[in-house]
Amino acid sequence: MKYTRLRSYPMVVSVLAAGVGVPQFAFAQAEPAPPSLPAPATSSAPEASMPVAAPVVAPAAAPEAAAAPAVSAAAPAAPEAKWYEQLNLGAFVDGYYSQNWNTPRSSTNANSFHPYSNNTGFNLAWVGVDASVDPAPVGATLQLRFGPATPNLALGDASIPGGIGYVQNGFVSWKPQGKEGNLTLILGKFDTVFGAEVAQSHLNMNYTRGYLYNLAQPFFHTGLRADWVASDLLTVKLLAVNGWNNTIDNNQGKSFGAQVTLTPAEMASFSLGYLGGPEDAGFVANPDASKPGQAATVWNPGADSRWRHLVDFVADIKPTKDFRIVANGDYVTQKTTAADITQSWYGAALLARYAFSDVWAAAVRGEYIKDSDGVLTLSGKDTALYTGTLTLEAAPHKSLLIRLDNRMDAADQELFATLNGTSKTQFTTTLGVVAKTN
Repeated sequence: MKYTRLRSYPMVVSVLAAGVGVPQFAFAQAEPAPPSLPAPATSSAPEASMPVAAPVVAPAAAPEAAAAPAVSAAAPAAPEAKWYEQLNLGAFVDGYYSQNWNTPRSSTNANSFHPYSNNTGFNLAWVGVDASVDPAPVGATLQLRFGPATPNLALGDASIPGGIGYVQNGFVSWKPQGKEGNLTLILGKFDTVFGAEVAQSHLNMNYTRGYLYNLAQPFFHTGLRADWVASDLLTVKLLAVNGWNNTIDNNQGKSFGAQVTLTPAEMASFSLGYLGGPEDAGFVANPDASKPGQAATVWNPGADSRWRHLVDFVADIKPTKDFRIVANGDYVTQKTTAADITQSWYGAALLARYAFSDVWAAAVRGEYIKDSDGVLTLSGKDTALYTGTLTLEAAPHKSLLIRLDNRMDAADQELFATLNGTSKTQFTTTLGVVAKTN
């Protein structure tokens, strides 16, 4: 069955990527947010000086002649790096084969609620090209995505002229205190800082993305973000953006958010975040549009006063260098135009990965989502969703990642397509292959 993902409100099903991630808790490098602070620059060569001239000895007939003064000079300054020496480049290709054991009639959007791997059979998810310059003190990031999964990440941006839908991340970054400063400002389009998974599959534990990522959280924001690294213990991110998944806002209000991350030890970090702002559309369909002289849409009174609130928590723990556990929880509530009612959803996910060697690893993920008003699933009913995923991983080369996902989805409503109807369960096997430059 085909569905859309809530994001003003469409709801989606797919995508992937790579490169310079953004603030989410990615499992390698995630968000294409400003890079981590570089270490203080040090010169590898000590200051050079010219040798002191040997004293000049006057002839015996003129003993009064003085020796020549010593001469020294500082070494010339190192030349500035060329622009191409400051450029970070990356690329990847992500493809997969998926088997849906419900055998739905269509191969398109057959895997319900599977973002970026929603089709059965052989598929190219997408290809990615990334370029960035570290802020020293000014930098920039550009990540482009092309392929069948791209519109599922772009959402409303896919229909905007100018190609913004192909841009996963495009922003400028600035360190006002200099390249060694602890404050970074970024302006543009960037991945969300909330959640435990990201769009690009090779930065996650599993190949497929889960319900919490796909249904309960935003994908991206457009606006201003400030990242402050107060110490090794504390990092703070502040946001003022156009809401959820909007490059062009759908109303006149803005969303504001914050995320605080505590890292009490190298092997553990805890992140608590909030985002709030109006998501109701500023214009709605005109019920009198069919009458002469009437516009297709009319202003939606009070749209900017009906807010959506997100609270997000992530715990990332590494008991050993080979074992990692991540927990993620979300609660969302919002008011909508319809009778000014309140809707809500919440969920939790637990992920774990163990590396048996440099080549072999395995990961598991379990999730639960309560869609109290049927908004996420479009069921219109109080709906509960469950999912369990087992991933087997092989990395025969540093540039090649192969993952086999075996996944069971379940719900207390018939949401999943079958050969002759719908079912409350869906079992899929997906083989994902990613070739990447870094």
